[in-house]
Amino acid sequence: MSSSSPSKQRSGEQRRGSSSSAKKGDARSTITILVLGDEGVGKSSLISTFVSRHFSEVVSGIMTPVRLPPSEPDVTSAITTILDSQQGDKALLLNASSMSRSSEGSLASLLQKQTTTTGTTAAGVPGDTTTTTSTQQQRQQQQQAAHHKKVDSIILVYDLDRVETFYRLENHWLPLIERYYDGEIPVIVAGNKWDLVRPAGVTTEEQSLVRSRQQLVSLLQRFRFVRQCIKCSAKNLLRVQEVFTKAQQAVLYPFSPLFSLTTGQLTPACQKALTRIFRMYD
Repeated sequence: MSSSSPSKQRSGEQRRGSSSSAKKGDARSTITILVLGDEGVGKSSLISTFVSRHFSEVVSGIMTPVRLPPSEPDVTSAITTILDSQQGDKALLLNASSMSRSSEGSLASLLQKQTTTTGTTAAGVPGDTTTTTSTQQQRQQQQQAAHHKKVDSIILVYDLDRVETFYRLENHWLPLIERYYDGEIPVIVAGNKWDLVRPAGVTTEEQSLVRSRQQLVSLLQRFRFVRQCIKCSAKNLLRVQEVFTKAQQAVLYPFSPLFSLTTGQLTPACQKALTRIFRMYD
């Protein structure tokens, strides 16, 4: 009996250890992913294709929030909510205006100018219809703004066939996200409609690949919270699942405890842990 008790004790400790690790792994029970981007880049199509594993030619302008159950244990054990957006930048501007002080050139003043422009009728003639429409749009933006506050990661979509949508990532969307979320929310940049990209020739294709790679590297260097840039196609079901899986993994497996994006170095805690490991096994 004395010889069997240690083995039972060890097996009991292993069961307790596995159960405790399972609890730690299940600490996050929900993930909320926000999909942003210009109009017509295929945000709703990406969500629809990811959920149904089928491309539909007819998709609503904005999808209702999608709630997905936990998938395979090796991917995620959390419930994932995907939020579509329409004019999501205005919703972020609305939130930013309430948080920041009003000053010329700031997001608040920019929002005020946009609101003033929207509320003006043609030829400067006041009308009840325009006022009602403006009020409805403002309510929708306020509802979106409330949802945007509680997100864990962002998928920022642009159109590979419209180069202006890529430039707006660097000049509009990413600075807005950085200011509103303080660079703390991981972003996955998704270049959609890869099926429409058809270079004219080999030389042109090589040049476009080099130029595209340089642009993406510049984007990653400037905005450290961008985790990855992925080219995909909702129509051809190409790398669609990878886009959303990376958005989930950015939340479940953050590298901020190990690496500081601000300093570009390992965190003190990570350095201490690595030093201890080397001392133990060297």
